Amino acid sequence: MMEKKKLALFTSLLIASGLLVPIAMMSSNNFGIINYGSGDDPSCENFWTNNDYTSLYELTQISSFSGSYTTWGTVTECYENAAGTMSAFIQSKDANGHVAGALLYDYGNTELTPDSTLVEITGTPIWYYGQLRFTSACSYTVKSTSWYTPETNIMTVDDWLDSSSSANTSDSLWTAAVGYGARKTTLHNVTVGTASTKQTYITFSDGSTTGLLYYNDTSSTLKSALQNTLDSFYGQSADITGYLHCFQGSTNTMELQMCNSADITTGTSETIDVTGVSLDNATLTVSTVSPSTLTATISPSNATNQNVSWSSSNTSVATVNSGTITGISVGTSTITVTTEDGSYTDACLVTVTNDSIAVTGVSLNQNSLSSYVGDSATLTATISPSNATNQNVSWSSSNASVATVSDGTISSLAAGTATITVTTLDGGYTDSCDLTVSENETLSEKTVSSSSNFYYGSYDTNFGIDDYDSVEYGFYRVADDYTYNGMILLYPSTDNYDYQALPGAFFNDTPISGIKKITVSYISTGGITINYGVTKTRGYSVTLAATGTSNWTTTTISCSVASCYYSIETNGQDAYINSITVGYNSSLTTNVTTTENSDYRIAPTVYSGTLTDGVSSVSVPNDITITGSTYTVNSYKTYTYYSFDYVSSHSGSLTLSSIAMIDPVDIANYYIAFHAIPANFGGSSISEDCGTLTEVNSLFGSTYARKISQYSLTTGYATAVPWNAQDGGSTPVYYEFDIALLSSYTTSNRGVGRVVMWVYGWSCYSDNEPVAVYTDDHYATFGEYLNYGTFGTRFDSQTSSDGYRTGYTNLSGSTEINAN
Repeated sequence: MMEKKKLALFTSLLIASGLLVPIAMMSSNNFGIINYGSGDDPSCENFWTNNDYTSLYELTQISSFSGSYTTWGTVTECYENAAGTMSAFIQSKDANGHVAGALLYDYGNTELTPDSTLVEITGTPIWYYGQLRFTSACSYTVKSTSWYTPETNIMTVDDWLDSSSSANTSDSLWTAAVGYGARKTTLHNVTVGTASTKQTYITFSDGSTTGLLYYNDTSSTLKSALQNTLDSFYGQSADITGYLHCFQGSTNTMELQMCNSADITTGTSETIDVTGVSLDNATLTVSTVSPSTLTATISPSNATNQNVSWSSSNTSVATVNSGTITGISVGTSTITVTTEDGSYTDACLVTVTNDSIAVTGVSLNQNSLSSYVGDSATLTATISPSNATNQNVSWSSSNASVATVSDGTISSLAAGTATITVTTLDGGYTDSCDLTVSENETLSEKTVSSSSNFYYGSYDTNFGIDDYDSVEYGFYRVADDYTYNGMILLYPSTDNYDYQALPGAFFNDTPISGIKKITVSYISTGGITINYGVTKTRGYSVTLAATGTSNWTTTTISCSVASCYYSIETNGQDAYINSITVGYNSSLTTNVTTTENSDYRIAPTVYSGTLTDGVSSVSVPNDITITGSTYTVNSYKTYTYYSFDYVSSHSGSLTLSSIAMIDPVDIANYYIAFHAIPANFGGSSISEDCGTLTEVNSLFGSTYARKISQYSLTTGYATAVPWNAQDGGSTPVYYEFDIALLSSYTTSNRGVGRVVMWVYGWSCYSDNEPVAVYTDDHYATFGEYLNYGTFGTRFDSQTSSDGYRTGYTNLSGSTEINAN
């Protein structure tokens, strides 16, 4: 850009009171020099076309100044600065419509009238913290009434960039705001918080907050006036006008600065009319099997009335409710959205297809059962495939005088045998269970109650064991019942990620042979669940209803199968247990080694070859469909390798939020794939490369920075799950990747969620691949990661290997995937 300059003429004359006074003769005590014009203000065309003038906008495009420039602008605000003299903001528009602003700093003692005073300035401006500024070394000529009306903005929370954070230079608002210079801006209908001598905090309608500053040149008197005015608005809605000021540097910030208490006024409601509406799709194919959703976007986005209505041109083909489209039959229908304000519309042509998935079979969880007269049991039917469209089944009994069945629940009526059959409505597939009903028998009993004097340990271990009446009992997430003076208080699960976390529970570790009935006295507004079975993995469950909080509720269940183990668990609320009685007949040979195989796992996805930052990547299965012993991958998620050193040195060109790993699935995928620590985890004395906690905090901030610790122990975690020793050693090596499921992470809340990674684990491909487990309660429960977007059945808190739930089934075709 060519610079248009006008040299300062020290022989210029000051026109004041009819006298001609040379500028060079003015005392420096006069600060700036103001020449009052003769009334013949030049027209805007003269400013734009005369090469003697340089617009404020053109000046904002110059990085450094030399020589002298002449420019012009209309005064938008005049205030007393910290020196006790006056300063003023000015604004102008050039011939191309570019608007910019600047500050006349410390120009003298005369107050200039905002919005009507035109000022012409000659001199060399400076950049002051990113602001264009003219100092007292420049000369100013005040013209008569301005022909230019200054422009103002009204900003909403959607526009605002928080001044406490770095502004992205590619952000459209930041780009525009830099050009605004000292543009006068109003924040509309904000709630005023506590004011200090320097700033106040305001709250937008969505609950977000930002700080507003008093202009840094204002006098102490003006600052006090600003604080007093803001204090009078505390907790109220206000319109606050100030000057949008962008600071460019190593950290780009955008601030609104106030310099006039009269610019703080009572908030006014403003109606913004709708000008249109648009749908995210003009055409859409919808299945009769699953609904689809259309999204309507109103223009402008901050319109006051956001209400719309939906309609379908053919409701026999498709219906619509709040944008959700349900396919009724094959055909087409036009879905229309209409705004309440202005009745603007947009439409989408919907084609409905029939994509139903046929049933291929059904299986029961038990094919033989024994019970006694008066007992009840429940069978569970599983339809194949799991995503079949029609999940409906019917139930029947071959001998209704012996047993009846309703929705899988069997009622035993008389001694004898009966076959219970389930039939799918789609395809008529069947499976059956042979039931033998016997006359009632006399059972032995074992009772634990409030008089059993168990010791529950402390929460830092989360679980414990104690003996009573020749039986060892275990428990986790428990405490003494001081509320109702019962036996025990069970706390609910603290799991926020829904990775099958175990709730508080009380269970027997020593088998009680042939358990037939279980009686529980309890209080819980969420109800409780009784689990039972032949092995420690149990496998059968009955949910008991919620209770009031006044009296103990006593309920007895009959076990579907004679069992050796039981557990009592919470259902999302605190549960108080007063007593548990089991009726048993000692008829079983106990089995404590049978393991579960209800979860399936596929071999890990690992990267082979040299790792290159930002290039090396793997695609990991994150959703599969299981059919028999095979699986189909429905979708993948891709992970890219970044080391901490690379991220640290290239942070300005990277999106750190997309690199950081805080979800346990992502952490498990990343470490198993790359055998490398995610860049947002920091710690000390770690065998593999990573930053320190201080370094990652500085780079990622509290939103994404996390702590990693390394251990080589045979206590704590190492006793809770199986492990392989590190090469040449006798102990495991494992990392704790802290997650913290709270809104912000600190090392004091890190125990509420973590991925524990055994470097030498027990994978389904080999015995020395990394293996991840997830835990939400630090010690008691762990779920193995299965390499397709989930963690499997939980290990419970047993301290001996006979109780481990490690019987995962490897699916056919599950071979280690290497990616280059």
